[in-house]
Amino acid sequence: IKFRAWDGMKKKMFNWTQLRNSKKHSFLDAVYLQNCGVTMMQFTGLKDKNGKEIYEGDIVEVGEGEHITQIEIRYGVGTFDSGAYSFTGFYGVYIKVGFGGGYKQGDLCEDMDEITQETMERFKVIGNKFENPELLDASKGVSE
Repeated sequence: IKFRAWDGMKKKMFNWTQLRNSKKHSFLDAVYLQNCGVTMMQFTGLKDKNGKEIYEGDIVEVGEGEHITQIEIRYGVGTFDSGAYSFTGFYGVYIKVGFGGGYKQGDLCEDMDEITQETMERFKVIGNKFENPELLDASKGVSE
């Protein structure tokens, strides 16, 4: 399992190597760090179409032409709340849908067993919600 961390006070992202080699804090200090404004993000085990590792909190782009949508990757127990489906009670990757492309905003949950590297090879990491919050602003024009 790999992680990266966003230090909200320093406004800096720390990768897995930096976390492991830190002399100031050990990885076991994760609970302490979260109380100090540091957000830990887990690696999904998947890579995008360019081979870039995908972590929770990443914003990925999928689609072509006029049908390009940006989605936020999340990791944990998720739900799809459209009135038709309700996925709960399992741990996996889920995405926040609705940053453009005409899709209705909501959550789409996928069990880890259902998400394959082949699926993720259609995605392209374009940033993350901490270093690129402007990417989240694209969702404001999408109808609820």
